Amino acid sequence: MRLLPASPRRRRRLARLAAAGVVVVAAMLVVVLLPRRHHAHETFSNEPAQVAEKHVALSPADRKRIGTTVDRFLIAALDRSDPATAWRLAGPDLRGSAALADWTSGSMPVPVYRARGTHFPGWTQLSVTPGHVSFDLIVQPRAGSKEGAMALNVQVIRRGSSWAVNRLYPVATFTPVGQRPRVVGPNDFGALGGGEATDESGRLGAGWMAVPVGLFGLGLAVVAVVLGRNWWRYRRARRAISSASVMPTLPTRRDRA
Repeated sequence: MRLLPASPRRRRRLARLAAAGVVVVAAMLVVVLLPRRHHAHETFSNEPAQVAEKHVALSPADRKRIGTTVDRFLIAALDRSDPATAWRLAGPDLRGSAALADWTSGSMPVPVYRARGTHFPGWTQLSVTPGHVSFDLIVQPRAGSKEGAMALNVQVIRRGSSWAVNRLYPVATFTPVGQRPRVVGPNDFGALGGGEATDESGRLGAGWMAVPVGLFGLGLAVVAVVLGRNWWRYRRARRAISSASVMPTLPTRRDRA
């Protein structure tokens, strides 16, 4: 069974088509495998230029004031025991998501949680900039509760000589003591439980890469077969021409006699 045409012209055409196919497949691989780039739109404003935030040290006095504010806010807000105090200690971001009437009725933009104790130290991931302080802290459940511990991210802002809780949201919840350890974070509530959608969510899976890779390999194999066969025939033709061009030996005088 002949895999390639006998005509040299058709073989050359086939080689060119195979080479073009390899180029096309290579271009497809580049488009599929390279990460996507998202160009940000430039915006212009007549506002003064913003400088990078400067991190500063938190004084002991400010730390004490912040701790007192956060303690009072958590005691009042988490179990909904004192919405008016929680509203008074809240910053514009928390207040902007719900009115005072909503807070009073129990609809606060903070989780419902029966926390143990009245003091919540142990700040982690502390970030301090002028007028803003962010940190994480863990609150423990009250005795007899079926809930586990909860990690909260807190942002406080300076308001005059005091501080206000501007943002507060859970970053992780833990299983109660005695149950199988498990941590649930914000990414567990995304699409299909796999977190929020990212720029890579539209990329093809690894299984689809086998198709262009296989085509690329097939194109290379065809080119190699065509070139190898042409080279073999060229060598055979040259050997035939070389053997046919050898001049016959002239007879000697003895042979003529």
